[in-house]
Amino acid sequence: MVHLWRDPETGQYGLKQFRLSDGSFAHYVRIDDSLKPRQIKDHGTMVVLLGDEVDADTMQSPPGAPSPSRWVARYLNTRYFRFPEGVTVRAREGWDRPRSDQSVNVLRRVIGQEEYLEAHSESSGSVPVSGGRVRWWILKNEKALSQNTGSLASSGHAAALYQDELYEMVTGVAGIARSSSASSSATSGSRPTRTSGRRAGGRRRRPEHRLHAPDPRRRTVTVAPAGVGREMRAGDAR
Repeated sequence: MVHLWRDPETGQYGLKQFRLSDGSFAHYVRIDDSLKPRQIKDHGTMVVLLGDEVDADTMQSPPGAPSPSRWVARYLNTRYFRFPEGVTVRAREGWDRPRSDQSVNVLRRVIGQEEYLEAHSESSGSVPVSGGRVRWWILKNEKALSQNTGSLASSGHAAALYQDELYEMVTGVAGIARSSSASSSATSGSRPTRTSGRRAGGRRRRPEHRLHAPDPRRRTVTVAPAGVGREMRAGDAR
């Protein structure tokens, strides 16, 4: 068992050390099978989110989250472009209702943005740019644009894509996605790039970038143009 925590003195996150019976310390301890959660059969990993307070309910959505009952699925779908082959991710929604109410309390499969874009686009393509590649999709004018907003970014959005993770996603009319039927993401395989999120054919400018790494919170991608470090955000491009 390991314990991830925030050190109250330094503010840093990491593995909390356990004091052993001989007075030494370790970053993990072995536990008896009787303590194993029932969800784990032979082997596996279970993560318990404790929250900021002793009585915190970590299933409740963060303030301002769209579609609070589906916030976990939406977060994961808009955080990942795709999942590795053989990996299935599901998120529960309607957890505050009885499990017997299977019309509301259900496990929804998390698919990532790519599967949705490919299924609901009328055209798509990619454009090579300095330091990466821009991928774009034009979505069909259909009910899915509004019906899937609770669990996906189902209409216009822009993001930086790096190693199948999405960073700094911007949706709606927040200066990036200017059309309700256009959606775009940026990818480079090993290096990120930026996207303007405009309609197909919109002007895109791409400065030269050298990758550093995602920040520790995995919210932005740090890159350095001409040897100077900076944070690349999806909203930077115009």
